Amino acid sequence: MECTFLMCSERSGSNLITRLLDSHSHYCGPSPTHLFRVLLDHRDRYGDLSDDGNWSRLVGDAVELFNTQIGVWRTTWDPARLTAATPRRTLGALLVTIYAAEAEAHGKPRIFIKENHLYRYLPFLLAEFPDLRVVWVVRDPRDMALSWKRSPNLRGCVIRAARTWQADQSEALRVYAQLRDSGRIALLRYEDLVADAPAVLEPLCADLDIPFEPEMTGLDRNAWSARIAERSADWENVRKPIMSTNFNKYRGALSEAEIRTIEARCGTEMDLLGYARDYEMPGDIASLEAEIAPLELHEKPAYQDLPEAERRARAARHAVVKAIAARPRLSPLAMESAPV
Repeated sequence: MECTFLMCSERSGSNLITRLLDSHSHYCGPSPTHLFRVLLDHRDRYGDLSDDGNWSRLVGDAVELFNTQIGVWRTTWDPARLTAATPRRTLGALLVTIYAAEAEAHGKPRIFIKENHLYRYLPFLLAEFPDLRVVWVVRDPRDMALSWKRSPNLRGCVIRAARTWQADQSEALRVYAQLRDSGRIALLRYEDLVADAPAVLEPLCADLDIPFEPEMTGLDRNAWSARIAERSADWENVRKPIMSTNFNKYRGALSEAEIRTIEARCGTEMDLLGYARDYEMPGDIASLEAEIAPLELHEKPAYQDLPEAERRARAARHAVVKAIAARPRLSPLAMESAPV
């Protein structure tokens, strides 16, 4: 199975690019499960996978994570079926089995995987996927922060969004510099994509060695995208036509203090990625953050307005992740006999 991974911050077009590639005859772009992120963050809690108990715990946790995802897939799993289907007792083989089955269920030869903080898992991905391709999508941090602030599901507002964007792009720039000469990574700006999708998607398809298909841009005609959009308020736009003017919205929605805070935090990366600052001297980061800190809500009132089903699903997911994180960490020496 050929895998392409997305490197992108939250609220930066990750769902858009996933649905666009899912509309291509070569790619399956499933809704995110974050199996890679959760299981790799906690790989040291499972030890040597040749041990029956350790392997059983890993498979069971993977199934629990899969079954509490917010999105919708065509495939279903239980521990017995996943155990039987996975050819080797490695985390890589387990993940490939899950994603390959979904691609097959859609009749697609390739899969496009969204995974937050992808740069943290690059050594694993390069080892498990020798033909790895990465698509890096970046968005103006001021519009990203506005979208984050408006999201009922994301904790925090402008301060947390700006810190996340800066950390993500700092790492992504490093990854880009290391992979660019190999031809394994493509960089897209969200603003360019929405303004003229074919002009951005045609060279992307060339980079991925697939033909451009005009049908890719018809999100409102993708029935599967419509089903996914129903599962979360954060995904509602993926069933609509591409919003070609969906940028620079921050200027009418964020305060001067909020914009200055973002530019003070993200200015270096903004300069490198071609986002012009509104203020030459935004000010001291600590002072600016202190000024808008009262707006930094941990939980937003709008969260209570979400459908009960979505809130229950998110609570169930959180409980599974919390239980995995509560498992004891094991010494690296306990993994020494694990299969390569």
